[in-house]
Amino acid sequence: MTRQEIEESYDINEYGIIVSPGKFEGEMIYAPYYYDLWLNGCSDDEIEDNGELISIFSITQDDIEEFPELEEYEGMKINLWESEQGFVYLEIKED
Repeated sequence: MTRQEIEESYDINEYGIIVSPGKFEGEMIYAPYYYDLWLNGCSDDEIEDNGELISIFSITQDDIEEFPELEEYEGMKINLWESEQGFVYLEIKED
């Protein structure tokens, strides 16, 4: 999913946060992008934490080209998980 597709599908505020109701509400603009990667089996790793499956993605230069707001996090990881209620959450972690 590209930035353009996300911007066409969701309301995004001036801080890059999705404000449309639904599974990505309150998350950054790149949440659907990583969720789409996860659905396609493209995570770099997966761990289980307290019964939740967490998918881990390395933030790459390609990601930064699509989402420049990730530049300060280059080389770090994004943890993604989906709650039992279907909401998607992201957390940026140091490698």
